[in-house]
Amino acid sequence: MRNRVPSRYLPVEVRAPLYVSLKTDSMALARQKVAAIWNEQLELWKARLPGDDMEASRRHVSAQTIAQRRGFRYLHAADVADLPRREVLKRIKAIPYDEGTPDKAVTAAVFGNVPGPVTTVSSALKLYWTLAKDKTLGKSEDRLRR
Repeated sequence: MRNRVPSRYLPVEVRAPLYVSLKTDSMALARQKVAAIWNEQLELWKARLPGDDMEASRRHVSAQTIAQRRGFRYLHAADVADLPRREVLKRIKAIPYDEGTPDKAVTAAVFGNVPGPVTTVSSALKLYWTLAKDKTLGKSEDRLRR
């Protein structure tokens, strides 16, 4: 399969034309595989896009999404280290390689190397008010201000 990488995904994909071996010589089977592989690739790129932002929570959500797309639950690195050897090997096998180098974003997501978001006081207050909407329901602006 040879496709052009859409321009909006160029910041997260280093391969300009995307080449993927379908590992078949059957044209009918290749047509079936192309759609599935292309859709999976688009989902991976979509998951990586927020990861380029400097905001830690977006990077963390992106890592969770990438791990989920690979069939794993996102775990922190210490928890991955405590997994049985078979589970760790499954995670290693799920990492795509491009010319012998592993994909950094997928590796970090599968092995839990993306730090979680740090909650600041201002973000904690915003989070509180979204969770406590029932306490502010029906109150006037003056009462909310006080």
